[in-house]
Amino acid sequence: MAGKDEGRRLAKLKKHWRRATAEERQAFAAWLGLEKAILPIARGRYLTAEAIQRIRREIGARNLDLAGLNRALSLDPGDAAIARALTLGMPLRLSVIAALERWLDGRADRS
Repeated sequence: MAGKDEGRRLAKLKKHWRRATAEERQAFAAWLGLEKAILPIARGRYLTAEAIQRIRREIGARNLDLAGLNRALSLDPGDAAIARALTLGMPLRLSVIAALERWLDGRADRS
């Protein structure tokens, strides 16, 4: 029975984590003693609202346009996939999401 209870607890924790706001996740991470919660930037192939805001802030902070962001991610500057994802909520390729994660973490070249 212990395994069944643990599975239920984990399922509940995951459910509530997905429903929590960014502020609630940060508060929980602080309670755990973590410096910063590791928030996913996408659910499947779709960017989260928090990620879209963060990407827009970083684009402004790094003084980039979308073509510059594409170049920083080693994508074709004319590719409109990220623009569509940011404005229309369209899906992205998983490789683009991974590149965006690296870029947001500062592991990619700063243009």
